[in-house]
Amino acid sequence: MKPQAIELDELKLAWKALDRKLEQQSALQLHLFTQNRLAKAHQHLYPIYLGLVVQLLCGIVIAIAAGSFWFAHFAEPYHLVAGLALHAYGVLVIGLAIQEWRLAWSVDFAAPVLEIQRCLARLQAHRVRSSPWLGLPWWILWLLAITSLARAGATADPFAPLPAWVIANLVVGAVGLLATLGFMVWSRRRPELREKLERGAAGWFVRRAQRYVEEVERFTRDA
Repeated sequence: MKPQAIELDELKLAWKALDRKLEQQSALQLHLFTQNRLAKAHQHLYPIYLGLVVQLLCGIVIAIAAGSFWFAHFAEPYHLVAGLALHAYGVLVIGLAIQEWRLAWSVDFAAPVLEIQRCLARLQAHRVRSSPWLGLPWWILWLLAITSLARAGATADPFAPLPAWVIANLVVGAVGLLATLGFMVWSRRRPELREKLERGAAGWFVRRAQRYVEEVERFTRDA
């Protein structure tokens, strides 16, 4: 065999070996980048888990306290209704916390990127849907809560001499609730405003986790 042919074969082998090393380095770089970003995305769900534990405990306390209250004041219509409303809200808080925990826990960061994105999107959608249910009732519930607490600590109804005050605040709360609902309906017709409100309802930690996963998706696509 001619020396030139031998040199050419050696060059081809060396080139193939270099290609293999470059592919291995690229695969290693992709793996390290993916693991780093997915680990950070997972870490951003930890505060959500903690928040859900607090939400669950709050819901349990509200449900138990309100249940005991309306049962003890069954013969008093206003306080019965107030206790039942607070009890229902406590049960709602518990149910939403359990549902969100299930969605957050179902995010498997060892799964394909597309599946992770889908799970995070479901978690975000749930937080957007549940946020009004957690906040809006307090237009009315704050009044029911303080009157119930005052009644629970008194032998007589402390608000009996002030029915006008209670009714006025109920009216103000109802008007505020309707105005907020109207604003929410109005904002749905404006995409930019709706997107801002949904980002706020989804929460910073979910959005940040989504960004890390999106970085992995872009890096994988461009690799």
